Amino acid sequence: MKFSTLSEEEFTNYTKKHFKHYTQSIELYNYRNKINHEAHIVGVKDDKNEVIAACLLTEARIFKFYKYFYSHRGPLLDYFDAKLVCYFFKELSKFIYKNRGVFILVDPYLIENLRDANGRIIKNYNNSSDSKDARKNWVSPSRLYNRIFK
Repeated sequence: MKFSTLSEEEFTNYTKKHFKHYTQSIELYNYRNKINHEAHIVGVKDDKNEVIAACLLTEARIFKFYKYFYSHRGPLLDYFDAKLVCYFFKELSKFIYKNRGVFILVDPYLIENLRDANGRIIKNYNNSSDSKDARKNWVSPSRLYNRIFK
C-alpha cells in the first residue's frame, strides 16, 4: 500500500464506484480551488497501483501559521478492513503534520439505521462495537486511536 496525492481523474473514477456523499466529489474540489481555498485529494493505492481509499480534504488557516483540515463526510474506504483503516489514518496524520496542520475533523458518512417514514428501524447496519461480529471486523475510533498511537 502507498499513501499519495491522487489526480482528479483517479479520484473521480474511485468516487463513481464508491459514492457515499456528494461532499466527497470532484465538483467540491474544483469549487474550493476556484475560490482560492486550499483543497487536497489524497488516498491509498494498492500494489497494482489501484486506488483503494480516497479523501477530499479542505484546509483553513488558524493561528496565523497553522491550519486545520476537514474531510467532508469522508474518507471513502472500507472500514471493515482494519489494516487499510490504520494505514490510511497513520499516513493521513503524517500528511497533516507535514502541511502544518493542528487538527483534522473526520466525520465519515456511515449509515447506522435505515428507517421508514414513521421513524421505525427497517434495517440496522450494526456499526457499533457491541456485537462480537462488529468487534471482530469494525474499527471503532477508540480502537483506531489505540492501534495508531499506542
